[in-house]
Amino acid sequence: MLWKKTLAIVAGTITISACSVYHPQAVDIPLMSQSGETKIDASASLSGHVIPTKMALNATATHAFNDWIAGQAHVNYGSGMGAAQLAFGAYKPLGEHAVLEGYMGLNSGFMSVDNESVSSEENVDGSTTTTRRAKTYSYDGRFNVPFSQINFGWHDLTRVHIDIGVGFKAGSYIPNLHYYEYDKDEVKIDERTEHYTKPNLLLEPQMVLRLGSQHVKWNFKAGFCYLNDINESLTHLTYDFYSLSTGIQINF
Repeated sequence: MLWKKTLAIVAGTITISACSVYHPQAVDIPLMSQSGETKIDASASLSGHVIPTKMALNATATHAFNDWIAGQAHVNYGSGMGAAQLAFGAYKPLGEHAVLEGYMGLNSGFMSVDNESVSSEENVDGSTTTTRRAKTYSYDGRFNVPFSQINFGWHDLTRVHIDIGVGFKAGSYIPNLHYYEYDKDEVKIDERTEHYTKPNLLLEPQMVLRLGSQHVKWNFKAGFCYLNDINESLTHLTYDFYSLSTGIQINF
């Protein structure tokens, strides 16, 4: 009977892990260096807790308003989830290549995800097979994350203009999320409905590697996050532990 218990645990883990309510944001680490500079980043990302299961498209625009103040806007969407972020802060060049940046802002997101099971039924005469789709669970809601972030790195190293940067975001994940389960007729099961509103501590480190020309660079970003309550609570919700993305950055 051990194999049956193991299979049940694995199946339960897959079901729970599907209810992801946050992923590390693939926001650009711009490393601004001078007044009037604008950097546009566009990328595609994969995220997951163990196996990557979510895909998103991401875009970030950052502008240096003067010699030390900068602002940043970011959006992403994919797999039934979306988020937008706005931040303002300061940057300080340290020598010819190094930059230190600090931002404060708000990330706000939403989700609306349905999970369906697929079953096949053979007709009485055995001639054809009917495929039936049925909703088994869904989750939806919104979240807000007020945060602070610090970035540090080097830009335009060597002849291929290598950028290397790291960032660390800390904030509060404030959710208003609903989880529903359905019977075989797709009717909500009231006793399995959950409403999750507990704020979480959010910690989100990130790194970026870029190279290319002075104005157009390929980039690779890796981000990770930690929410202190979601995996410890008794809900069916979880979050994506990591996010990997690649794309281009255009400098003006």
